[in-house]
Amino acid sequence: MSIKIRAAAITVATSLVAVPLALAGTAVAQDETGYLGGIVFNDLNGDGVKQDGEPGIKDVNVSVKGENGQVHPYSTDNYGVFTVKRTPYGEYEVSYADPKLGNTTPSSTKVKVGPGDTPGIYFGVRGGSICGVAWNDANEDGKRQAGEGPVAGRLIYVEKLDRHVETGADGVYCFDGLDAGEYRLVSSKRTHDPLVLTQPGGDSRFDWVSALSQPVKVGKGEQVKGIDAGYRTLRSDLKAVQLLIDNGQVTDSNTFEVGETIQIIGSVVANGNAPESLGGTLTLPEGLRILAPVGGLGETAVVQGQQVIVPFGPKKAPGLIEFAGARVAVEKEFKGGQIKWEVKSDYVDSDLSNNVLTRTIDVVAHKQPRGDEPVHAAPVINKTAGLADTGVDPVAAGAIGLGALALGGLAVFGARRRMA
Repeated sequence: MSIKIRAAAITVATSLVAVPLALAGTAVAQDETGYLGGIVFNDLNGDGVKQDGEPGIKDVNVSVKGENGQVHPYSTDNYGVFTVKRTPYGEYEVSYADPKLGNTTPSSTKVKVGPGDTPGIYFGVRGGSICGVAWNDANEDGKRQAGEGPVAGRLIYVEKLDRHVETGADGVYCFDGLDAGEYRLVSSKRTHDPLVLTQPGGDSRFDWVSALSQPVKVGKGEQVKGIDAGYRTLRSDLKAVQLLIDNGQVTDSNTFEVGETIQIIGSVVANGNAPESLGGTLTLPEGLRILAPVGGLGETAVVQGQQVIVPFGPKKAPGLIEFAGARVAVEKEFKGGQIKWEVKSDYVDSDLSNNVLTRTIDVVAHKQPRGDEPVHAAPVINKTAGLADTGVDPVAAGAIGLGALALGGLAVFGARRRMA
């Protein structure tokens, strides 16, 4: 279909230099040429009509194809305007397709240049978008239900881009003007914020440990919706679960001999309703020399004097038990020495009564073993276990015994019991 628009239909910047459309083998008479031009603009609302506030796009090439089949590119200026002066009368096909943005108007159109006419062509393009809603998961089941209202003021970022938006009063957020590609969003938590992400797998598209969305693919100009984020009110509770001693096997004995090598292990779990960073401190009495940290959290532990300190590390989901401790050499006799395992939360802990476990031990002189007495290996506890695996009730403090540890399938590796 051909269109003809009067010269008044488009305003061309006076600073533009006239560019003749030279077609090979065509003699152009002065009275047989006209003008052809148009604008490439960012169609922010996607309606295909240029409006105030919708800027032109500079430095892109528009293709003009003449009746003889030759194609000539013309670049837009700072205002998104392209123009071809001294255009021979005839029919032309004008095209523009952006490599990363979607067209909101036809990407190609045919126009006629004739006496007194200046065809004006508008090419609208827009970027893709990602939108979603933040909502209050009041019953903490990960699914949005009637009565669970929106959450305003949540900060959402596009990972690796310097862009963020804040959810409105209706909980809605949108990122517009995105090039075609793959993106991940981040839900940012404010300092002392009582709200945290709810569990994933339902209507919330953000992982509650990493705070990242799943990858979101956006096509040219595609509008992606439904990347929603559910939130719940944080109830923090870091719990000290066990304090174990291993001298070849996990033992209830609190009496050891000078010259033994034993392992002392504390365990901790996020016992609240959201992922937490796990940390703690194991304090040992004088007479026990720390040889090395052990356990899954022991990889980041720091030894300071008689303490093994585990700094806050990556967040762990509720119900996962982590272990930290030390392999120690028993060097001196003593009586009534206290071992203390204390865990601390980087949030405000709702229950401080379950943060500390202690155990009192005695060390006696070494007894010479009989010739037929076996020498046991002291295994290292070095695995994260789930409460469901161990049989531990995450709410009942102190209800975990050695049988629960066995059910947890704790990974161990040998460290020979040594005598002085």
